[in-house]
Amino acid sequence: MSKLEQVLVLNPPNELTFTGPFTSVVSRELRLTNPSTKKVLFKVKTTAPKRYCVRPNSGVLEPNSQITVSVMLQPFDYDPNDKNSHKFMVQSLFVPGGSSETPDLLWKEANPSQLMDSKLRCVFLLETDTILNNLDRSTTSGDDNLKVILPKPNRSLTPERAVASTTVGAVPTKSGQGNFDDEARRLIAQCNQLNNEVKKLREENSRLRDDGLRLRNIGASQSYAPTLDGASQLTNPAAPAPPN
Repeated sequence: MSKLEQVLVLNPPNELTFTGPFTSVVSRELRLTNPSTKKVLFKVKTTAPKRYCVRPNSGVLEPNSQITVSVMLQPFDYDPNDKNSHKFMVQSLFVPGGSSETPDLLWKEANPSQLMDSKLRCVFLLETDTILNNLDRSTTSGDDNLKVILPKPNRSLTPERAVASTTVGAVPTKSGQGNFDDEARRLIAQCNQLNNEVKKLREENSRLRDDGLRLRNIGASQSYAPTLDGASQLTNPAAPAPPN
């Protein structure tokens, strides 16, 4: 027998995003809605029960009603390189009409084919990650490398040193979308300006290198010239000393 489709509507439907820093408890709300005409039991389970506190983690939803579940991530040392595999599952079960049994007994006696479930994965982000993701979505330049504020390069540096000496600045947050778009355009302009400066430095470096090679070649041709027999001699020999 095929499994029943989840009757509850989840918001968010697929992911629970927790934004750090994670030095204190981080809460996320999960809204469950029962659009049916029957009572529905629900349970919220997780693959990492020691890392989360869920209130309420079970209950009964009346027909055409909803409930907000608070999911609280406990403090921990966040490492962006660690692979996060935390998941949540929302199980549900229709309450039989006229039943007077307790929810615990209904869950215990339920046939597995009567159970419905939905799964959500957990996503961990820092505040800077959220800002940069929003910045990427708000820009229309197609420049995927625009992530930071870059200073104007020093003309005395070579192109390689100019790129290496750029420092990463913090991307400021903005309260309004208009201000956020202005900030994005300013970042794009600064990035383009830096690219132009580096291009000019490379062209100047190439020109100086070519001039140096040309000067060395000219100096060499003025000092020595091949003779007919293939040997070399001074082209401008010193004048003989006057007789005593």
